[in-house]
Amino acid sequence: MNKKAWTGLAAIATVLVALLVIWGLSRNQSGSIKIGATLPLTGDAAAWGKNTQQGIDLAVEEINTKGGVLGRTIEIIYEDTQALPKEGVTAYRKLTTVDGVQAIIDDSVSGITLAMAPLARADKVVILRDWRNRTTNI
Repeated sequence: MNKKAWTGLAAIATVLVALLVIWGLSRNQSGSIKIGATLPLTGDAAAWGKNTQQGIDLAVEEINTKGGVLGRTIEIIYEDTQALPKEGVTAYRKLTTVDGVQAIIDDSVSGITLAMAPLARADKVVILRDWRNRTTNI
């Protein structure tokens, strides 16, 4: 299986886990389920971020076409980190304070995860990482 296929499968698995988490966090709410995604959409790592974004979009389209989760559609709110920790923190703050997400799909740049982790821990926001990246212990 090529790298693009693995990226897509990882994105689908991440979205499914996010859905389970969000379902637990928002069972009694209505409207779409908002999930944040912090990805390097520009800069040196943009190719990885765009591949992950395509995989997430594919998974969300498939889930929403089948009726969503408990009748609610999934909405992904993307923020560009440029693979820079400072931009990751800015993206985290926007997603949690402006958009009100309770879970964020994180890119696999460890520096960004490490910068966001203390904030997420304090705010009780779930950060979902690529299951293949086992080098960061947050």
